[in-house]
Amino acid sequence: MPVNTDTLLPQYEAFDQLATMVAIARSDGHCLLANSTLENAVAVSRRALLRGNVLDWFIDPLPMRETLLALARNEVTSGRFEAQLKRAPLGSADPLLVRVSVSQMDSAD
Repeated sequence: MPVNTDTLLPQYEAFDQLATMVAIARSDGHCLLANSTLENAVAVSRRALLRGNVLDWFIDPLPMRETLLALARNEVTSGRFEAQLKRAPLGSADPLLVRVSVSQMDSAD
């Protein structure tokens, strides 16, 4: 279910108010939501982030890929790891060091 970022659904509005970077993605990595903090930190527009795959944001996508697959198989309920995020092509050449927390979400059926 794609999230319209112009009018966020009430259950997602709180994520946009956080000072922490937040993204919601499907198990295949397709980005459904990126909050304004993430948008500002990586200097990439929210619309561009939503068109992409979260795996493409990382210098080394393997930990994220493995965590998403483990979550999809219900082997774990969450995962944590340190990673480096890529920044906008015209932005800083230095990657952004982050601590990633990945958790399952209940779908709003």
